Amino acid sequence: MNDHLVFMDFGSFEIYWNGFLVSLSILIGSLLYCRLRSIQGQAFSDVLTTVIWALPVAFVCSRFCYCWFRQASFTGGMDEYLCLFNGGSSLLGAVAGVLIVLLLRCRKGRKEIVPTLDAAAPALALMIATGRWASVTCNEETGFEIVSSSPLPFLVWSESQNAYLLWVGFFEGIFALMTTGLTAFLFWQLYRRKKASLGKGCVVLCFMLTYGLSQALLESMKNDSLFMVTLGFVRIDQIVSILIAVVAIVIICMENVRVGGFSLKKLLLWIICAAALATAVVCEFSLNATYLAQLYLCMGASLFTMWIIAAGFFLNTAKIRRGEAGDSTAPTEEQV
Repeated sequence: MNDHLVFMDFGSFEIYWNGFLVSLSILIGSLLYCRLRSIQGQAFSDVLTTVIWALPVAFVCSRFCYCWFRQASFTGGMDEYLCLFNGGSSLLGAVAGVLIVLLLRCRKGRKEIVPTLDAAAPALALMIATGRWASVTCNEETGFEIVSSSPLPFLVWSESQNAYLLWVGFFEGIFALMTTGLTAFLFWQLYRRKKASLGKGCVVLCFMLTYGLSQALLESMKNDSLFMVTLGFVRIDQIVSILIAVVAIVIICMENVRVGGFSLKKLLLWIICAAALATAVVCEFSLNATYLAQLYLCMGASLFTMWIIAAGFFLNTAKIRRGEAGDSTAPTEEQV
């Protein structure tokens, strides 16, 4: 496969398939966000204004983040930063830009940020899924070389390297699509079926937990990651992903203690979760060609253990709430 598949050619100006598909994913995600906010009772014009503001801010932040963590590639100064035709963007920067706009818009309109984030989570997960799968058209989101005599769904052929590469974007898209399904289900249960026992913020916490842990593993397999400026061997996306997941786990556990109280069983589960995190970190810094598969399996098992424990705490909290007050009415944005 060519490293850059052209969608439309206008002579000196070309539109690549990756750019077209990513733009399409942004459009689909924006429409989904508008729909979910309408379920929450928000005016379409207000939601559309938020989307219109978020798109350019996300683009600028995405470009800045990419250039900042690839400073060695931009020795020409600001001119190269502004040369958008050479490509280069960061999902982390784009998400940061969206969050900035959402926070400012909620503060200006005196609205709670949590329901807004609950609506944004499924839309963002869907955009990530389609965007990751679009990377097959430009051979991005790839990992190490794999010797194979026949093409497989998770392999892409690189003309520049004359070899099959692991298509990490394939797995990223699958996990992002799973996250879309989970968050959409929770959103429907909370805001449409009025399952108040789930609690406000459960949708965005599910996104943070599921996407964060899966991305922490998959980012380790990529060969085109963004690395920290001061610590060149540390992948910035991987660090942010695991921090997002840890924050979600802490919030879920704290809410469980607030609702159901403290117990030694919970303390033991926290210790197991912390040990799983430490194991994953050790596996990451112990990666080598000899035991690569074993270490990735161990890391994946450790991160999945963290997900199971957090999901158990979340379900236990919902069960306690349901037993105490029942599932009468989900909190409205004003009550939140």
